Amino acid sequence: MNVNLKSLIGRLNDTCRSALEGAAGLCLSRTNYDVEVEHILAKLLETDDTDFEKIIRHFEINRDRLNKDVSVALDRLKTGNSRTPGLSDRLPQWIQDAWLLASVEYGAAKVRSGHLVLAMMSNENFSRLARDISREFNALTTNLDGFKRDFADIVFGSAED
Repeated sequence: MNVNLKSLIGRLNDTCRSALEGAAGLCLSRTNYDVEVEHILAKLLETDDTDFEKIIRHFEINRDRLNKDVSVALDRLKTGNSRTPGLSDRLPQWIQDAWLLASVEYGAAKVRSGHLVLAMMSNENFSRLARDISREFNALTTNLDGFKRDFADIVFGSAED
């Protein structure tokens, strides 16, 4: 299914849209070729009081290690681009998965960072990518059913509410 990218990005809440915009800037400054999942994760980790931060705390993920691992993953991305970077082919699928999850499973009008994380861990390919970025994500895959079930309680009270 081919979904209009502009429409899909319009489904992101302010936190996620800012993370995407920041990710594009980070990609450009690092001369990477495409905005990748790693760029967005890096920007979400820089933002306080998000769903992602609540998820990290709830699952007792070592935030310092996760930050370091994401930084190392960014360093592995190809550099040398002198043009405006594009979006990775993965991003529309990731956002679409998150939108389906947010709207169908949780009745949400916008995609929150928690929906992005849950969608990432619920998709085998994205989950593998996440675990390749950092073993800290293993805490989410081993507790995926509880994560889905308790999602609203886990993220309750974040600035994204």
